[in-house]
Amino acid sequence: MGRSRTGKIAQYHLEETISKMAYDDGMTGKEISVRLIEMGYKVSHPTVCRWLKKQVEHARTQSEKIFTDHVAEHLPKDLDALEAMEALCLTWANESGADRVQRLSSWKQVTQLIPAYAARLIAFTTLETKEKNAEVKAFIRELMAILVEDINLVRQRLAAIGQGTKIIETKLKNAGLISDADKGNVVIKGYDDAGGAAGPEPPTAPETQRRLLAFKGGRD
Repeated sequence: MGRSRTGKIAQYHLEETISKMAYDDGMTGKEISVRLIEMGYKVSHPTVCRWLKKQVEHARTQSEKIFTDHVAEHLPKDLDALEAMEALCLTWANESGADRVQRLSSWKQVTQLIPAYAARLIAFTTLETKEKNAEVKAFIRELMAILVEDINLVRQRLAAIGQGTKIIETKLKNAGLISDADKGNVVIKGYDDAGGAAGPEPPTAPETQRRLLAFKGGRD
């Protein structure tokens, strides 16, 4: 039985060398063949291209299996976690009855403190400036303790709204329902013998179709 048309590459153990030339150096199949001949290996241009094509086909099969296995194992758990986080963020974003009561109570405390503080100021007219300043600072601390608590609740609510929005946006992007939904996806493309880089873009796929990993390779 005759040797495979790509058998010379295996015979001379040139797999790593050709891979580096193609993927690291961006050389075309013809350039690789010329370089190999200069190195003393009689490996033709078609042989190089056939070998590169086989590598792409093998990589595509392996990468699709890896992605499929990963998705099958992790996606259901990821989606459940995403749903739980979204529900929690939306819950935090809404002001509960208890929060509303607490907020109104806080402002009620502030309004109640003002008349009492005014009376205290009148009583402090006989105090020295240093003592008056100490009383004013004490009053401000009382007010700040009340207001800071309310401000923290508002900040937490706004943060929850922002996080909930990001989660929803992530879900919509990955469902292909809003623009830029394909960003971050990876594409398997052919090896362009003319330029050494990835070949022409594949036909536009539906936005909801997931894409995998980019490899070079392709026609003889």
